[in-house]
This record gives sequence, structure tokens and C-alpha cells, in this order.
Amino acid sequence: MHFQTPDVDKQREGDSGFWEEQEDGRRFSLCAWLYFTIFGAYNCKIHGNMTKGEFLEEYKDCAERKVLEKIWEVKQKGETDLDISKAGITDLRVLMILNNLKDLDVSFTQVEDLSPLSALMHLTFLDVSSTKINDLRPLSTLMHLTFLNISSTQVNDLRPLSTLTNLTWFNISSTQVNDLRPLSTLTNLIWLKASHTLVKDMKPIIHLIEKGLPVIYGVDIINYAIFIENCPLVHPPVEIAKQGNEAILRYFRERERTGTIKLMEARLLLVGQGASGKTTLRRKLLDVNADMPEKGDTTRGIEVEPLEFNTPEGDDFTLQIWDFGGQNIQHYAHQFFLSDSSVYALLSNEREQNPNFQYWLNIIEMLGGDSPVLVVQNEIEGHYEPIKNKPAIRERFEHVQEFHAVDLSKA
Repeated sequence: MHFQTPDVDKQREGDSGFWEEQEDGRRFSLCAWLYFTIFGAYNCKIHGNMTKGEFLEEYKDCAERKVLEKIWEVKQKGETDLDISKAGITDLRVLMILNNLKDLDVSFTQVEDLSPLSALMHLTFLDVSSTKINDLRPLSTLMHLTFLNISSTQVNDLRPLSTLTNLTWFNISSTQVNDLRPLSTLTNLIWLKASHTLVKDMKPIIHLIEKGLPVIYGVDIINYAIFIENCPLVHPPVEIAKQGNEAILRYFRERERTGTIKLMEARLLLVGQGASGKTTLRRKLLDVNADMPEKGDTTRGIEVEPLEFNTPEGDDFTLQIWDFGGQNIQHYAHQFFLSDSSVYALLSNEREQNPNFQYWLNIIEMLGGDSPVLVVQNEIEGHYEPIKNKPAIRERFEHVQEFHAVDLSKA
């Protein structure tokens, strides 16, 4: 006798009792859990009398022969871990005979459906990264999971995992996830990687920040942290998140107290061709009496300096001035540093024609989001030739705010 797992899509569409949409986000129904648990147990009973040849024939459409042989060997030896990452497997039904499995790695495979895993109630370690999955509902019954990796998948909904309170290590990087609220109940997490996701709000995981998990905007080099690199953060803004836990908690405390928070820091990015006056402008902003750079001096890479001053309201304000080298060889590196939530000053040297003017406007438009752009025309030795077609530039690049002509040598 041979059983097939149900057609999940048909069950969703035709039987509301099989799949349920719960208010608390748990959408894998009790009926489904019972089905897969009973089916898994019965399937194991059947396979108790199955020969290896019969097993290989039964599941030949689920995986490559060498993968099936490995699964058979694990079953026969009573082992509890299985690594078939980067292997030729497309259907996880074959794993339902491994009812005592604790560790499973199916990463970098063509697997799409996790439904058979709902019967593997003893799983504590599961890696399904870099697969074709997009639905986590079958995992809602795996209450013993402590390690889960779903990175580089099409998953966008974490609600089915809200009851997996034993999770300590969770990787959701490079997914379509934009809401961390299901993680508010996962109090045992000590490692969370949410980098390269669509997450905008860190408030749902504030309990992890309060207990001391360091928030890191960078590579995952430690085993006790929260990673949020390259997320479109709004609460808190990226600039605050990069400052670490204390700044993040202060942001949320102030926001809770006032309903809003006044950001007293901004970033000014100086970009443009080489020798256009970026370094001079930076020095003059920091000290109007600063000496001009020596002829031939150019910025190599990126230099950052803070400018601190008081606002008319008396608040302390910090302007982080980023001076980007303008040499062509460095243009390719700028894309890793240009960002939104900034003000751009595009400098043009009026002594020479600037073939890269359009290049910079295009780059800022692509990487700068809605950031305003100021065009600064630096006069050299009294030479001044206005940029032509300003209305056309404003029409094409809507974030260009103003054009300024200055002689920085006389500033």
C-alpha cells in the first residue's frame, strides 16, 4: 500500500478545515498536524518491512539514487542527523521514514515544499537556506527547533514560527521578510541575522536588544548578536542603528515619550570629478580660515569628518561630511557607500568641461533615494560659466534642489 502526501494547494483552496488562518499567525492547522504525524508513523511501519530495493524504487522520483541510499543508510543505522545539502533532492516525502531525525540540512537544493517535515517532531537543527521554499507553515509544529536557517529563500511571512520559543539561532537574511513582529515571542534568541531583508522596524525585537544582544551593521563574525546590514530601516534610522544598542534604545525611549524623535545628525556627501573642490569645501566648512589644498593633492578613497554646531533652537547638531575621491578608478567603490538619508553636494569645476556631471546625477538618483542634491559650481581663478539647461536638469532629476556658484579660494 502506498500513500501520497496531500495536494497542499488544493487543500488550501477547497478545505478550510485543513488549512486555517489563525489570529495569532499560526496557520498550519491541527488537522494537518494530525495527518502528517499519523501518516509519518504509518509510513514508517510500512517501511519496516520494505527492502532497500523496494525503497529505492518507491522514491526514485524524489531524489537521486545516491541521496536515497544515504537516507536508507541513516534509517538502518538509527542515526539522528542527515546532511544532504547541495544534493539532488526535490521531494522531502522520503524523509518521513526518519522519524527520529534531529539535525537536517537540505540547503542549496531544489526543494520547494516543507510539508513532510511537519512529522519530524524531534528536529532541533534545520537548514533550508538557498532553496525554493516560500511557506513556513509546515514548521509550526516543530517545537524543539533551536537552529533554523531560511536565508536566501522567497519567504516573506514569519508568523508560522511565532510559537517556536526554543529557537536560539535564526537566519532570515536575504529573504523578503519585512515584519519582525512574530519574533516578539522568541525570547531565547541569541543570534539573529536579518541583513539584506526588507525590515524597517526593530521595535519587535527590542527585548533582545534590552537583554544585551549587540546590534551589528556588518559581517557576522560573532555568535551572539543581531545583524541588520543593508535593511531599509526607519525605526530607528540606519545612522542610529549603526551606533549600537545604547543609541537604539535611547531612540525608542524618546519616541515612546514624545511620540516623535528629533534626529540631530545628518550626512553631507561631497561627490564630483577629481580636482573639483570637494576637499577645499570640506576644509572650509570645518574652518573658514583653513588653507587651500596643495596643487595636485587629491582625496584617495573616502575621508569623513564631523562638523558640530548649535541649531537656532539651541540643540547640538552633528553633520558628518563625507569627502569622496573623484578619480575614475574609484567610481566603482562609491556604490558601496552612497546611500539615502543624506544630502548630496555635487561639485563641478567651472574651469573645465565636466564629462562626468551626468554620471554623478545618475548615480545619486540610483543610490540616493529621495535625498536632496545641491549642485555647487566652483569658480577657479575667477572663471565662471553657468551650467546650461538648469530647468531641464531639474525636470530630469527632481531631487536637484539648488545651484550655487562659489569661489572657494576666497571663502
